[in-house]
Amino acid sequence: MVHACDCVVYQSYGKSQGKFHSPNFPAYYSRNIDCILFTFIADVEEIIEITFIEFDLKWEGKYTGCGDYLRLYVNLNRAEINEHNNYDFELCGNISHMNQKTYYSSGRSLVMEFHSDSSHVNHTGFLGKFKFLDSRTFKTTGRKQTGAECTYTFQSRANHSRGIFFSPKYPQNYPRHLNCEYRFYGNDREKVKVKFSNIQLYNSDKLYNGTRKH
Repeated sequence: MVHACDCVVYQSYGKSQGKFHSPNFPAYYSRNIDCILFTFIADVEEIIEITFIEFDLKWEGKYTGCGDYLRLYVNLNRAEINEHNNYDFELCGNISHMNQKTYYSSGRSLVMEFHSDSSHVNHTGFLGKFKFLDSRTFKTTGRKQTGAECTYTFQSRANHSRGIFFSPKYPQNYPRHLNCEYRFYGNDREKVKVKFSNIQLYNSDKLYNGTRKH
């Protein structure tokens, strides 16, 4: 449950960008930080990208988990959280062990919740950068099949000889347990050319320094 948190707000003004950091960075952050919320609010038809440059939060061990933590809420309908919100990622440890350093919101809001406990702290916290991106650049141009979760058809036409396609929720991590199809149909005497600009497929549910919630 989140009680009386201190708040830091970053709001988009024409696809702005900048940096964020934990208290006192690069000096050690304090103990007994109950809750600091870093809230990012995008404009209409924008999403948020955050990338960690430095990261050093106390990690208790493989079986104990995070001593201090940074929780990420990346699938919010509004720029606020309460006791009913489930976090999407909980991060701690050192950046050298992070499998993922960049995260995206699904909509116009992203919140990070920072907490430290009462034990002695010799960790510097985190430094990151953020961007507000045009969400329209991540829209698949094919026709989605009615009733299908992620089946798209691309048919060659005079006004649609080329296009773009994305995995579900891209640039966010794609969901589990999906069966997607992308069907490309050319006209007579045409060939289909598919070019991947970015591809990253992996299965890593349990991270050394951050555990994804399901």
